[in-house]
Amino acid sequence: MPSEVRYGIIGVGAVADFHHVPGILLDPRSSLTAICDPNQALLAQRQSEWGPVKAFTDYRQLAADPDVDAVIIATPNFLHREQALECARHGKHVMCEKPLGLNFQESAEMYRAARDAGVRHMTAFTYRFAPSMRYVRHLVKTGLLGTPRHFRSQRFLDLPET
Repeated sequence: MPSEVRYGIIGVGAVADFHHVPGILLDPRSSLTAICDPNQALLAQRQSEWGPVKAFTDYRQLAADPDVDAVIIATPNFLHREQALECARHGKHVMCEKPLGLNFQESAEMYRAARDAGVRHMTAFTYRFAPSMRYVRHLVKTGLLGTPRHFRSQRFLDLPET
């Protein structure tokens, strides 16, 4: 990957606005270069809010754009598979919102496409990087908790529209 990661976002609604774009803008090693959404009015609004970026209404155009290294998919769940597969076909790294696929078969197909294309592919389950979850992982891996039989976790965010 180049020293700066050039991101494209497919789906520019509230999740992209509140979570993904602020993270991209915080990191000097990353830039937002392209966005995609079928809603042209929302695209124009996001361009005025997020700065000068390429805008597409067809995700296939964003996936094929040579100025995009990695793609964030923040669209309705039923679209994740086809969009992730297209991005992998074009050699783009993919971070996909939850759920990754509608079923195991879709998720496995997305995994294989990314593996075969030599790109990274992950779901937006970032809580696994939280210190508390990393500590729980340590406890499980070292055997200090014994053999887990069940795990349930819940996380609440106090943010509008997400």
